Amino acid sequence: MNAAKLPLFGIAVLGLLLSVASCRVAEEDTYGRWDADADARLDRNEFTTAWGEAAYFSRWDANRDGTVDESEWNAGRNTYLSRYDETQHGAFTDWNTSGSGSMSEDELRVGIFTYYDTDGDNYLSQDEYRAWRGTSGGGSATGSGTGSN
Repeated sequence: MNAAKLPLFGIAVLGLLLSVASCRVAEEDTYGRWDADADARLDRNEFTTAWGEAAYFSRWDANRDGTVDESEWNAGRNTYLSRYDETQHGAFTDWNTSGSGSMSEDELRVGIFTYYDTDGDNYLSQDEYRAWRGTSGGGSATGSGTGSN
């Protein structure tokens, strides 16, 4: 790299670092806003608030009929839950607890919460939250499935 391009390269790297830091601060601010009792974890009620603000259900309900059928669930699972293991996390029929053949928003939200609550303590830690939001390098529930938001 010639000497004239070094300052431009440095500016580009600095800009990238500032962008990453800004995203991290915004993510932590959002987590903090949703963590109503400030105990550094999201309970199911706090997750419900986060879920609603993220308009997450609409990303799965492709035909906008207010439910997620098995084909929509399969498409969403393949897009947003890249590490999904049916033997560990259950099949569509396990998540569709009403047995109606289509999942309600509540059924999907409970399934997603359980999926990301990897330690099973009924709370999402900040690391589990980052996995849900797609900012930890794991499967993304909100974006491309590649860990980016």
